[in-house]
Amino acid sequence: MKFWVMRTWWVADTRPVQATANMAFKPCVNRMACTEDGTHCRGCGRPHEEINQVRKLVNDTHALITRWEYENIDDLFDYLQKKLIKKLKR
Repeated sequence: MKFWVMRTWWVADTRPVQATANMAFKPCVNRMACTEDGTHCRGCGRPHEEINQVRKLVNDTHALITRWEYENIDDLFDYLQKKLIKKLKR
């Protein structure tokens, strides 16, 4: 995300980045390689918008697991995988 000062307020550049068709997921290289400027991370090449959405997904999933104190998280992930694959085939 780009930031600029505007009357002492920090404003984020929230213009959406266009997703490409059949884009392959590329995991983060490591946290030290991440960059915040521009539209894409120079470490992994992913758009900052995508990185933030995946980060939110991970945080929300973690909150769900800790809220309900699941002991069998492997079963949860298997269930989510099956459901998502089914939705993607529609």
